[in-house]
Amino acid sequence: ESAADGHILRLVEDWPSSFDGNNYTISTGPVVEFRTREFITAKAKKDSIPLLRMHNVKAFRIEWTGRHWKDAHFILKEGHEKHTCSNKVYVVLKRFSSKDEKRRLVAGVNDPKQFKSHLIGLENHLNYIGVKGGNLDFLEAFGLAALFNSTFMDRYFRSISGNTQVNATEIRLLKLPLRDQVILIGKEMKRAKNYEQSTVDEIVQSALNIRDL
Repeated sequence: ESAADGHILRLVEDWPSSFDGNNYTISTGPVVEFRTREFITAKAKKDSIPLLRMHNVKAFRIEWTGRHWKDAHFILKEGHEKHTCSNKVYVVLKRFSSKDEKRRLVAGVNDPKQFKSHLIGLENHLNYIGVKGGNLDFLEAFGLAALFNSTFMDRYFRSISGNTQVNATEIRLLKLPLRDQVILIGKEMKRAKNYEQSTVDEIVQSALNIRDL
């Protein structure tokens, strides 16, 4: 086990870029629910937008209908600006995994077309990744999500972090492949149209030339 983990660590340390080098930004969702109760509602209101919580984040997608009993809306009343985010392409990572959850890393992709609103709410138990001073390309977001959703990256993250929390600080320190490689992974994922773990692992490992683990 530890020999394999050592192998994984060495592979990642050799990656040519980094989170900063790729110009990515990561932030923690600004909506702290107990401080913003007056903005949060279970029923849609005229000026409300989707509020994304941990249960809404699935691998490669955001699942929010507004009809699930845990789904919430955020009302755009006075003072909402410091709690809301532009509805853009983001990779959304859960910040916590339960002890029994198989994976430490779960990355969804926010597709802005999914919601009519120009803003969304992101709850504080989520981290979201974008790109400095611009918009993350959808394919690149898919590639990055595939990397985070791969068994390889999950094992890497477990070996460097004893935490069940996924902190923005730790993600910011990660070595990463070049953006071209991330985009290539995204293109392959789109082509595969299949997000099963074995497919994700095959695509990520083949694009990054990672042989048997």
